[in-house]
Amino acid sequence: DVVVENHTGYCVDIYVDGVYKGSVGAAEDRVTWAIPGATQIYGRSCGGTVFWGPVSVDCQYLYNWNLGY
Repeated sequence: DVVVENHTGYCVDIYVDGVYKGSVGAAEDRVTWAIPGATQIYGRSCGGTVFWGPVSVDCQYLYNWNLGY
């Protein structure tokens, strides 16, 4: 699982390994999934003006991605 903790004022579209996984509202958390192993995570504000990542992680069981820290 990938837990996205959005500590920003933006709605963020989340992509895991290039696949859209959903949006996380401002100041909300969301859990999505990834295939275990090397994983790339990317975020884009719903308006497309602010970007996070891409971040490459080794996602074996659970990875917390904190946006806004």
